[in-house]
Amino acid sequence: MALRIATLAASLLLSVTGVCASTIPLTCLGPGGREVSLGVQACLPTGQGPRLAVCSRVLNVSSWAFTEIGCMPSP
Repeated sequence: MALRIATLAASLLLSVTGVCASTIPLTCLGPGGREVSLGVQACLPTGQGPRLAVCSRVLNVSSWAFTEIGCMPSP
């Protein structure tokens, strides 16, 4: 019962404040710890050597999508 009340209260709070997942900006952490926006490409180290990756959304979570394209990391 307490869980139902908490869920209802959270739903009501979100509807009143207008906060939803689509309005929260997602970013990925890039080289050097800097934040990059969705769609930005970066050269990241992998087990197969440096690879080009794209910051993308997976189930409303930001994630790097690695390509098969090799790259040279910037110093």
